[in-house]
Amino acid sequence: MENLLPRGTGDDSDPNLGFPHFLEGVDPEAKCLDGSPALYYHRAGWGSGVNSWLLFHEGNGFCGDLDGCFNRAGSWAGSSKAESEKSRYNMTAQSFMFSLDSQMNPLLYNWNHVFLRYCDGGYMSGHREGEVPVSSNTQGLGPKSVKHMYFRGRVITDAGIVDLVRSRGMEAADRVVIAGCSSGAIRTFSHADYLVEKIKSEMRSFRLLEGKLNCSDDEEADFPPTHFAIFPDSGFYIDTDLYRNPKQFLVSPKGHNATALLNKRCVDAQPKDRGPETCLIGSVVAEHLDTPWFSSQSRFDWDQLDCEITDECAKDPICVNEYGGTVTKTMHDRLLTRPVRSHGALLDSCDRHCGNDPHSLPVGERTGKTVLQLFADWWTLNFDAKNSESRGGNIDGSGTEKVIFDSQESQKYPCDDCCAWRSSASTTDSEAPKPEKANYQTVLI
Repeated sequence: MENLLPRGTGDDSDPNLGFPHFLEGVDPEAKCLDGSPALYYHRAGWGSGVNSWLLFHEGNGFCGDLDGCFNRAGSWAGSSKAESEKSRYNMTAQSFMFSLDSQMNPLLYNWNHVFLRYCDGGYMSGHREGEVPVSSNTQGLGPKSVKHMYFRGRVITDAGIVDLVRSRGMEAADRVVIAGCSSGAIRTFSHADYLVEKIKSEMRSFRLLEGKLNCSDDEEADFPPTHFAIFPDSGFYIDTDLYRNPKQFLVSPKGHNATALLNKRCVDAQPKDRGPETCLIGSVVAEHLDTPWFSSQSRFDWDQLDCEITDECAKDPICVNEYGGTVTKTMHDRLLTRPVRSHGALLDSCDRHCGNDPHSLPVGERTGKTVLQLFADWWTLNFDAKNSESRGGNIDGSGTEKVIFDSQESQKYPCDDCCAWRSSASTTDSEAPKPEKANYQTVLI
């Protein structure tokens, strides 16, 4: 990985770098596919962001059968063997969300930034005990070698939260944004409510342990509220047979057994011909979440075109535009038709999957803002701690949650100009005044 510096740089003052924290000391069962210890990278926040946290999940597909898991275990996606305590990670280059530029990234630029390494192949949610011996040749042809697989995603998840709360200072978090790209975004959508409740529970447990809190619930009022939201990038996949069926191995007891973290309302809502794997699809689980979400999504995401439609369709602009119309309609349904919670999105028409350069982000047609700037506005509108007493309260004190949505949905595929960035000022820039209440609309369309 070009972002990994396995032996450090000799300059740990480089603000772009994150430092590794292995989880074997928290739980020895927090293992990657190949049995090596799971880990995350952290760089500290400062100023107004010293108690605010961005938890970003790495993406990299999933392994949907034993052969795939066998091969994955020998790579970056299934192992931490290339990493050590001396490793450093260039987090700024990994995602636009890690930008340190307050103009480009007006909300998140000075928060604690956490890069959660994805090395279990099952959306960090597998839950099988013991070792799973896997042959290199499950078809019975040619010589065999055997690896012992570990499906420990749930243990990795829980151990990571424990370490962040007890050892990195997340116990005092006032703001937590859970994010990710690609499969990291799918993980963010699918497990959002579990992650939020787990963080809350661990914060309370640690306060009890430290004597900062007794058993009385009334004492919780002495702590400032923690606001939570998710910010998935390129994770609003559509429910198609081509995409859904390969996920069955993920939820099978003979596969990853990855059901414990799924949204229960989503699972219970599925018809008889749909299994729990359906709730590993962003657009499906999104309507069942309690956790507010803001989606960064392309209508023509090249990975979605690759795995959700046929090769023939992907080569036909008319067919691709029909798929983009489905994405648009589904997003409208989740945001505008039934805006029962504070959600939001920028739905662009760029031929992209994820994004790492804040200088080359698409902008909305109506606001001229990037997704980072819109996300900052959305957060201020719904969670500004100076004007809100509870989750979802607004600066006007009404308590009515509001949606921010912009798009490039008038554009057709292929769109050469949709990926271009234009300079725009954010209303939530640290140096800019906050907007007047009247400037906010319930839905920006």
